[in-house]
Amino acid sequence: MVDRRPLVMKETEDALSEAMGGLGFDRLTGESTHTPDDPYVWVAIKAVNGNAVFAANTAVAIGDAPSANDVLTQDDVLVGRFTAIDLTSGVVYAYRGQ
Repeated sequence: MVDRRPLVMKETEDALSEAMGGLGFDRLTGESTHTPDDPYVWVAIKAVNGNAVFAANTAVAIGDAPSANDVLTQDDVLVGRFTAIDLTSGVVYAYRGQ
């Protein structure tokens, strides 16, 4: 019988790393719509250097997207599966996932 524990542990480690931003992040600035490079989505958004304000075109793969004029306060983190981030102002770090 083959011991699959090492493989399962590696798969679990990879999934946790990906879910926690282990694939890196993109620094996004206001006044435009941003989309992640294929095959990525963004799994978390963190406001830096002050507050960030969303515009109307932020999109998610599952659930509700932030509405226009919603504010993400500095150092707050919004978690989801974002396929587009539209900002009117501010700077965010968008953490990559798949």
